[in-house]
Amino acid sequence: TPGRVEAMVTRPLEDELRRIPEIDEITSSSSTGVSFINIQLEETLSPADIQRAWSEIRDALGDAAGEFPAGVGAPSFDDDRLTAYTSIVGLRAREGREVPISLLHRLALEFADAARNVHGTERVDLYGEPDEEIRVAVDEAALAARGLSLKQLARALRAADPKVSAGRISGAGTDLLIEIGGEFDSMARIRNVIVTTNPEAGAVRVGDIARVYKARATPPASMALINGQPGILIGIAMSDGLQVDQWSRHFAVFADQWRAAAPAGIALDTTYDQSVYTLERLQGVAENLVIGVLLVLLVLLFTLGWRAAVVVAVVLPLCGLMSISLLYYWGVAIHQMSVTGLVVALGLLVDGSIVMTDEVRKRLQQGESPLTAINASVQRLRVPLMSSTVTTILAFMPMVVLPGPSGDFMGTIAKSVVVMLASSLLLALTLTPVLAAWLLPAGLRRESHWWEQGVKGGRLSERLQLSLDWALAHPCASIALALVLPITGFLSFGTLTAQFFPGTDRDQMYVQVKLPDGRSIYDTGALVSRLDHKLRAEPLVRRVDWTLGESPPAFYYNMYRMKEGIPSWAEALVMTRDENRTDDLIRRLQREVDREYPEARIIVRGIDQGPPVIAPLEVEIYGPNLVRLRQLGQLFRQRMERVPDVTHTNASLSGGSPKLVVQVNEAQAQLAGLQLTSAADTLDASLRGLPAGELLEDTQRLPVRVRLNEAAWANAEDLASLRISSDTSVAGDLPLGAPLGALG
Repeated sequence: TPGRVEAMVTRPLEDELRRIPEIDEITSSSSTGVSFINIQLEETLSPADIQRAWSEIRDALGDAAGEFPAGVGAPSFDDDRLTAYTSIVGLRAREGREVPISLLHRLALEFADAARNVHGTERVDLYGEPDEEIRVAVDEAALAARGLSLKQLARALRAADPKVSAGRISGAGTDLLIEIGGEFDSMARIRNVIVTTNPEAGAVRVGDIARVYKARATPPASMALINGQPGILIGIAMSDGLQVDQWSRHFAVFADQWRAAAPAGIALDTTYDQSVYTLERLQGVAENLVIGVLLVLLVLLFTLGWRAAVVVAVVLPLCGLMSISLLYYWGVAIHQMSVTGLVVALGLLVDGSIVMTDEVRKRLQQGESPLTAINASVQRLRVPLMSSTVTTILAFMPMVVLPGPSGDFMGTIAKSVVVMLASSLLLALTLTPVLAAWLLPAGLRRESHWWEQGVKGGRLSERLQLSLDWALAHPCASIALALVLPITGFLSFGTLTAQFFPGTDRDQMYVQVKLPDGRSIYDTGALVSRLDHKLRAEPLVRRVDWTLGESPPAFYYNMYRMKEGIPSWAEALVMTRDENRTDDLIRRLQREVDREYPEARIIVRGIDQGPPVIAPLEVEIYGPNLVRLRQLGQLFRQRMERVPDVTHTNASLSGGSPKLVVQVNEAQAQLAGLQLTSAADTLDASLRGLPAGELLEDTQRLPVRVRLNEAAWANAEDLASLRISSDTSVAGDLPLGAPLGALG
């Protein structure tokens, strides 16, 4: 139960982790059978210190595992929960075909192994993969009739699987390993294992009291639904430092080759391809850059003439190339945030080149030689250009030195701006005056066409000169007028939408489903099937892929995989046909699912910018009493539900899932030769099974599990007739145990 998980697993882990000084914050969530702990390090740590902290955390987890009760697995540590996969594919059966999920799993493993060999592939993960096992489903009546228990049967199976060395023989010309034959290599071998022998009844074999077959472990830890059909999702991540378009082309060729060689009934769907969105974003940025450059050149054409426009037209791409090269050596990749910084700096970097070109032009018109015009222009504008550039760079420096995840996210914009401004200054003081002196002299005449010298200002120039004279004569009034617009903007700030990170126009959204605790993954699957049918019936939806019991593979940089081993959880990746209508679809679907599926909490979410968040608004309540915290949390949640703009609320500390408590009469248990712990062990062995060796099938290791027939004990009412047995016979009325109903 969550309470026992908190006390016996989560608390020892937290106690060990709190001894590590590099940890800034620890948050934990204890649910039925699962403890999830989120660790956040100090933001000021260097990459080397972060790796050292992760190593210390691994050691602390190992130390805490020594205090776990029997049956608790070792902690699974994952320091990369924010990996956004470059490509996601789904493996399923074709329409009208029936393919076992175990076969899909084998093919998915082959695909994953082959995908790891594609150049540039960093990691490949499977979602919804089944855990296969060899099931020994015992007939309880046959087992009891022969005076056996599940533990005896499991021991006999483990003893009959000699996958150990039997020694070595060495001599003159001989060096041989020795093994004992009879290891588990087929289900027929398992059926023929002798459990016990009796002089009167003869040998009792496994096949006499149990059915042996290969099956998926039940209940499954996770499942996947690929566009309406059971399957397996495969997430593939590209290594850092590569171009996503080139890697995606190589991976697409590999996927086509694998698809052509796959069995006829298998379909390999490309669920998500990051290169499509990357190319669209870069194409949009390129279009914006071209439009910006054309507008700048058009303005220069009318103000300074076509020759000055050519000078700036040459400097702009050179500045961009120089900035990209410097960013490469600074370790900044070309991605969404760095490109945003380049766009921001575009409007700033042309100022220096324009001012320098105009200064050289005026000196050439005054009759100075090109060399004299260059030297005089650089000497006159050197300090003003450096001052204006440095002040702008200093304004962005706090973002450059910002530590932690915030600096990693926002600092790239500032780095791009700083590099581009510095490149612009360098080119304005070196290359721009030379180009201006070289291109301008041939067309300099007092009387020339407007496209050579620009359009004359006329009355506008006279009015501008008069306004400047007035401003210099009345400095206080001019400063007051200059402050009118900024003050008006600050006063109107409250009327604007307070959203630092804007939404994204993407043809993607995702749906999160949470059923009440205590519902099985089969209940979740039944609800998901209905919801999946509704989503795929939407004209605007082109495909839907689900994961049940765990978070899906992340397809965006700020998606956080935080759900594993939760049977009442499901999440879907939904692809739409029109990114401009996705937001309207999200709002409409949210209203419909709230009305049509009241038995679950369903949240339809879009793709947003910024750091990962669980919810837009989070309130934390602290205290030592868990019962009181649960009451306060539920009270606050109910109050928030009454706020008109709140769609969903959730309290992280809940009552937990329901459980069945069996009250065993100790006197009756003693008469049957049982202790309370042995009753618990027998129940657990009967319902969940006992490990009994493993079978090697090609390169796959399939565990052998002994358990009672699952279909006969699926409901709580059936437990009363379940026989609780003992390994040893005890004198009394019930020497071999008793039905559970007779003990309570």
